[in-house]
Amino acid sequence: MKQQRRLYILLSHLNHHQLQKQFNKQNGNSFIIKQNLTTGSILFNNKQQQFNTASYHSSSINLNENNLLNVRNYWQSLQQYIIDGNKDKLNETMNQFTTILTNLDKIEIPEDIANELIEIYFTKLNLEGKKRFFEIILIKFSGIPLSQIVLKKDLQKVNYFKKILEKVLLNLQNLEENEKSINNYLNSLQQLRNVLEPFYEKFLEIFIINRMRKSTNNKLSGLQFVIQLRQDLLNILKEDKNNLLLNDLNTNITRLLSSWFSPPFLECNELHWYTTTPEILEKIIFNEKVHPIGNFENLKKRLTGPNKKMFALFHSSMLDTPLVVLQVALMDHIAKDMREVFPLKEEEDKKVLVNNNTAIFYSICSAQGGLQGIELGNYLIKKVVNILQNTMPNITQFSTLSPIPGFMKWLITKLKIEISNDNLNEVGGTENVENKFHDEKLLKESEKKLLFEIAKENNYDNHHNNPYQILLNLIENTKEPLEKLKPIMMRLVTRYIYKEKRKGKALDPVTNFHIRNGATLERINWLGDLSSRRMKESYGIMVNYKYNLDQLEQNNHEYLVSGGKMIKIGNLFEREYLDE
Repeated sequence: MKQQRRLYILLSHLNHHQLQKQFNKQNGNSFIIKQNLTTGSILFNNKQQQFNTASYHSSSINLNENNLLNVRNYWQSLQQYIIDGNKDKLNETMNQFTTILTNLDKIEIPEDIANELIEIYFTKLNLEGKKRFFEIILIKFSGIPLSQIVLKKDLQKVNYFKKILEKVLLNLQNLEENEKSINNYLNSLQQLRNVLEPFYEKFLEIFIINRMRKSTNNKLSGLQFVIQLRQDLLNILKEDKNNLLLNDLNTNITRLLSSWFSPPFLECNELHWYTTTPEILEKIIFNEKVHPIGNFENLKKRLTGPNKKMFALFHSSMLDTPLVVLQVALMDHIAKDMREVFPLKEEEDKKVLVNNNTAIFYSICSAQGGLQGIELGNYLIKKVVNILQNTMPNITQFSTLSPIPGFMKWLITKLKIEISNDNLNEVGGTENVENKFHDEKLLKESEKKLLFEIAKENNYDNHHNNPYQILLNLIENTKEPLEKLKPIMMRLVTRYIYKEKRKGKALDPVTNFHIRNGATLERINWLGDLSSRRMKESYGIMVNYKYNLDQLEQNNHEYLVSGGKMIKIGNLFEREYLDE
């Protein structure tokens, strides 16, 4: 693991001989205190608790009976604040504690306290309570990074951080080609890494390891807790996107999860109706978002059909929890629409195809929202390809039949901008506004003429000869695609998939996912899926991304190096819709 080991153990500052003596019974409590010189742990009320720290300065703390009580009261006060949100009570309690508390935000959370915090998180906290949980994590256990600098909660920490930065810059300026100079620079960089590492990362890591080591029965595993923690954090960030501290927390937790969900920890298993546990099957139904399953009967059809397969990715410590699910249809060609994958006649779906040579990946869906942004789907696809090659050598083609989730949103936004610009012109709007947003290539003159003809044929109010308004109304108010709109919509969706970019990658997230994996843009399919959801997302249009195994690395390289501009086009692609 990349986690840095803590610099000091707080208890190592104590006099070893003093720690051997037994305190007399006072106030009805007996305290037996002794130090374990190997682990740096202490026994408190006969219960072992870990107090390790990454202290940025040497300080001696007198660990007497009162301080031990303060340690316990400190944790309990934080827990109570998370539950009830009474900050005045928290501050009042904190002010009563001794100077030992100035060091507690550098102490690893004791194991029993960690378990209590997890229990509180899942049983006693609503959304506001979870926000307070994140607040405590950030303010009390973030080390010296963003939260302490921005909030200036601890000037001593801020000043120490500045000294480390100054040291790095000084060693960089004095860097020479000799061993001493290089070592000084590397050591100062290591110091900077150590102080920037948030202490909550260590807390989460230890909690994960402890839950792996112990039999937890029905308790949530450490990894599942961190996944749920991030899911809640992402939900909060939807309402507070610009919160610097929460975004910093999200970045660090994502990095931690990425290290735990790397390939050595992952297992790819095929799912079966008769052998996969009902608990796993139920999770598959609940989490399938691309083509919702709905019930066990529909799931059975997908698992027992002669031309259907389903695979899931699991973590080795969470074998009852699917992470990503891939659904496969075995066919003798690259399917153009979902009616080929799910025939309307049941007997066709049960028919065994003898000339299968193509695997169609018609759904790949994350089952864990807290793992959003962590590359698991790419790994699963490549594992399934490898499995199919080994078990079914007749399968030589691998392609998707994919949705285009962002197309209609993009197009409707574009049309509304053009409508707004036209309205401004009619009332004498400023030319600068039009120039800033106007997209003269959105509709060709021939397409505008076609829209007027469609409006006239259907006795449609053309809204002052505004073709953008005509197209907007047509695509928003028709339950099925209009065949006469095909040339317009196919050109626009081709532009959206092939040319529209954001930060050096394809604007559409599904396109970016598959093209980044090295797939080829094989074909765009009119009438690919006529469900109401696909009509709202993409006007029923679907896409095939083909995985040519001997081209994946080269395609991936060209796409990334070109900033998303190089998208390989397949043999089935209709170039007539591509704007040159």
